Amino acid sequence: MVDDAADVPHDQHANPARARPRPPKQGRAPVPPSVRETFPMRDPKRAGSGAEEPPPHLRLQSHQPYHRPISGLDHDSLGAIYANIRHWRAALKAINRDIAEAQEQGFQDLAEGNNIKGWILVGKGLRFLPGIQLIEGKSKEDIRWDELQRGDGMWSNIAFWVAVCVIGMLLGIGLLAAAGLALATSPDVVHYLPFLSPVVAHNNIPSGLATALAPAVAASLFIGLAMLGIHKAASQSGAASVTVVRIKAFKAVFWVIVIVAGIWIVVAGSLLFGAHALDVQSRETPSIANGTIATAALLLFITLNLAIIVPGLLLLQPVRLWKIYKRKKRAVTPRQQFRAIYPKMYNPIYGMGCCILGIVFAAAFALLFPFIGPAVLLLVLLTLVAHRFLIGYVYGKTDSGQTGGLLQLWILRRFATLLSLQPILLGLIVLSRRKWVLGGIMIGTAIGIIGVVEWYCSNKLKKPGLDSLSPVTRDAIESYVRSARPAGRFGGSSENGAASSTNRKGKSRRGKNGSISSVLDMMSITLAVMPGSNRRRPPVPLPTEHLDDLTATEKAARTHPDAPPRLPPLAFVDHAEEMSGILYPPELTAPPPVIWLLNDSAGIARSEAYDLQHYHHLTTVIDVRAPADVMTPRNSDDHRGDQRKY
Repeated sequence: MVDDAADVPHDQHANPARARPRPPKQGRAPVPPSVRETFPMRDPKRAGSGAEEPPPHLRLQSHQPYHRPISGLDHDSLGAIYANIRHWRAALKAINRDIAEAQEQGFQDLAEGNNIKGWILVGKGLRFLPGIQLIEGKSKEDIRWDELQRGDGMWSNIAFWVAVCVIGMLLGIGLLAAAGLALATSPDVVHYLPFLSPVVAHNNIPSGLATALAPAVAASLFIGLAMLGIHKAASQSGAASVTVVRIKAFKAVFWVIVIVAGIWIVVAGSLLFGAHALDVQSRETPSIANGTIATAALLLFITLNLAIIVPGLLLLQPVRLWKIYKRKKRAVTPRQQFRAIYPKMYNPIYGMGCCILGIVFAAAFALLFPFIGPAVLLLVLLTLVAHRFLIGYVYGKTDSGQTGGLLQLWILRRFATLLSLQPILLGLIVLSRRKWVLGGIMIGTAIGIIGVVEWYCSNKLKKPGLDSLSPVTRDAIESYVRSARPAGRFGGSSENGAASSTNRKGKSRRGKNGSISSVLDMMSITLAVMPGSNRRRPPVPLPTEHLDDLTATEKAARTHPDAPPRLPPLAFVDHAEEMSGILYPPELTAPPPVIWLLNDSAGIARSEAYDLQHYHHLTTVIDVRAPADVMTPRNSDDHRGDQRKY
């Protein structure tokens, strides 16, 4: 026995954790080898007997080994994900059934004449019919179905032109401020605009930049904002055609640039320059004429500013780059990625608007201020280079058909009219010097140019009227007009909506109109049959390069950036091509939605697509990144058959 604990011998290399004896293990039932997650352990009894034990990789197991998932999710999370997949898969099938029933009900309503607001007619000479809105693009994608359903085209058109007038007034106020800043160094201008005195008090570089560069940049910014506002307002103009919307926007931009950015800025600068003469009432007209020439310097700086900035912005496309970056960052599914990067139709309103502004300046000041000519030439040349690059490499597609050069002919006509600006301006300046004969000749020359251009263009572009038709054709048109709008026929009244059966509707129609032999009744009866597939494309509507991921998902899946340049053609006719000649509303002819899966190297997407098509009758495609990824789905007739099954 040791009386003191210090006398106990101590080993400095001993482990303190083992100083205390380990408690005995609790008895646990042995785990059977078939339940183990790894290979069965060696049997200690057989090992002691000296019998040879086979190696682990040669032992037989009653169950496959358990592999833990490497996704980082536990079993509950994975179960919730698969539960969501099953839920939305059933929900998609239910939605497909609802869509099929709604389409059948829509065709039935068309056959019975319920809630019909108009017709889409295809043929020649339709402009002779009253109340016709022409689809100038002559393509299916050019139709604005929402505007056709809304039917408030006249009031929307009035609201659009009111918005254009308001934008023009705001632009005029902004250009007036820019002109005042540019003419701050002129005599007696600071006397009437005293808040500009600090700018011109110092004859240095900042003052020069403030009176030369700043007004040009501000004027360019105001003009760009005006074009953007007109472009946004044109989408609410109530036109039934996308091409008509763009033509309206371009015409509005043209007149705003010519009247406000071209004429008003010169008038405002001239009045500011001659403010002192108008105040003292001495030599008003010569002073205002001198102000016109002094304003040409501001126009030169505006043109140079546009020639440098606008082509660069058109080539770099910073706004489009930022939008694509945000959409790609938010995109999760392949369909969202396709919509994020697929180019839209190129809108030339900004580039052509700047060219129009330069041509207006050149047409008015080419002789009075020759330095503006090279600047305008540089602006037009660089803008055309940027325009050619955009339509060739960035926006290489058309989605609104062809107009036959309507806009181009209108532009040429207006440019010919702009040739009268130079003699008008020269005539006014000469008249301010009291040279009446020479000024009168110039004003007369300008009026003659306008008259000759308008007379020639009117004769060449004049369309034959109703009197050019034969008497038989005129009688047929009058009969059609009388039968097209019988009393109480359309308008969505409660009587039409209350009819629930075809027989009741047919009786009420016969009782109201007296006969079922009218033209529109015959057209309504033919709409009761779903149109079949027709591989022979009619001349109208015109084909376009539009690609809709909802109706042509198989083609959209081939647009992946990693896809090879050449792929085997589709072994079937997709729904968009089948319905290319059918001018029904898109919601009536929309196919069942195609599930678009993200492709992967492990083949999970391909197996999932097979399961969806084979067991759930849901059409599925995957991203095409190699020729082996091209799937062969069923044709659209099978799609419609499956659509009625579930």
